[in-house]
Amino acid sequence: SRGAEDIMPKIGGFEEPPQLGEGGSWQITGKLNGMLNVKLEPGESCCGEVGTMEYFQEGINFQTKMSAKGIGGNISSWASGESPFRQTFTNESDKTLYVGLTPNQPLGTIIPIDLSQHQGNVLNARLGAYMGSMSTDIQTRVDFKRDSCTCMSCMACCCGGPSPIVQQISTNNPANSVSTSLSMR
Repeated sequence: SRGAEDIMPKIGGFEEPPQLGEGGSWQITGKLNGMLNVKLEPGESCCGEVGTMEYFQEGINFQTKMSAKGIGGNISSWASGESPFRQTFTNESDKTLYVGLTPNQPLGTIIPIDLSQHQGNVLNARLGAYMGSMSTDIQTRVDFKRDSCTCMSCMACCCGGPSPIVQQISTNNPANSVSTSLSMR
């Protein structure tokens, strides 16, 4: 007898996310409206989109910062469907602590992504897909895919096809890019 996991197709080409991240630094609990539990060792930081924080333990410094450098970067981040602000969580204690992040959209599904596995450490996603990351140097910006803007694709866009405007999620430090999370509806 085959289980549901054997029958279900891969949604969007992504496999079912593992419950526990490599090295045990994060864990996803629940499938729909799940929670990303992040383990922070002393001195480690993670960040999340505004509205994603579910909990954090005493000893974690919680700050809200601008998500990009300069007014142009913040406008591009906002245009990509993100807030110009980002929450940063830093473990300032001498012991292991935890932060819980949840999608800030109804029925969001958390999908772990390793940007170092993508060409140029860049991933194109739908607007507003970024949820959080194990690194604080993730950039989000709006991008216009000119190649998909022909007469036929413009008509397809009007009729429910893919938009030529996407959110580009990237990092300059691929070593710290593991477990960038997308929240898909």
